[in-house]
Amino acid sequence: ELVRLVIEHGGVYFLDKDKRGDFKTCEDLQYLAAMQHPVGGKNDIPNRLKRNFFIFNLVLPSITSINDIYGQMLVGRFTPNDFDDATLDVVGKLTESTIRLWRSMKSKMLPTPAKFHYVYNMRDLSRIFQGILFTPKESIIEGGLRAKEGKLDNFSPPNMMLGLWRHECDRVFCDKLTTARDKEGYDGLISEIGQDVFADAYDTACSSPKYMVSF
Repeated sequence: ELVRLVIEHGGVYFLDKDKRGDFKTCEDLQYLAAMQHPVGGKNDIPNRLKRNFFIFNLVLPSITSINDIYGQMLVGRFTPNDFDDATLDVVGKLTESTIRLWRSMKSKMLPTPAKFHYVYNMRDLSRIFQGILFTPKESIIEGGLRAKEGKLDNFSPPNMMLGLWRHECDRVFCDKLTTARDKEGYDGLISEIGQDVFADAYDTACSSPKYMVSF
């Protein structure tokens, strides 16, 4: 209501004892505001305040557009000159699997007043693909330090790519979850999607976690 008062009447009243009742005028101001849809613990604002704004409702791009955006980035990064066909086959399925997981998290891990940060948007997708795209090619082809030491089970470039994808999804989605029950639900979701998209290759590649670090 205070915001509405400033916008509609051009100022506010003083509450100090010596100035109570005096009106302070605010001139030459323009007001720009943004908010998310009032769901999952986020409150709405009064219609009397909304009427003072020209409202734009920005929606997410279509799934096809999202797939094209990140798919083209992966195609440009992972080329046939550097990777074999099996690895490129995994790369070609990363966008589908990531978008499916993202949509499942959005629909099943809903925000509440106690879990208000359970919000999943395009930024989360970008962080996953950023981690994949910024990973040195040598780490995927050669397996990094643990592969050289013979401590990486079932190593192959396709398995490394799948393990990298699982690692990035864990860091973006799973690390946001606050309860063991939610983490178990996430593990079930990503395993179901991984097995559906990548078949048996997922179980082989993700039988043990792969931790990707930059030091």
